[in-house]
Amino acid sequence: MMGKYYVYILTNQYKTVLYTGVTNNLKRRLVEHDENIRLIKTTNPDFEFLEDNFLF
Repeated sequence: MMGKYYVYILTNQYKTVLYTGVTNNLKRRLVEHDENIRLIKTTNPDFEFLEDNFLF
């Protein structure tokens, strides 16, 4: 039996750039993204985290 995999999409504030990824543990991956949020915002100030839109 295959495990579940998730495709996630992050975008910037203006929704002009999409960042995509695949994971088998969406909650863990979102935490990993959250832990790196300062680095992401430093290198991409238009980044917008859309965690509230995900259904778990």
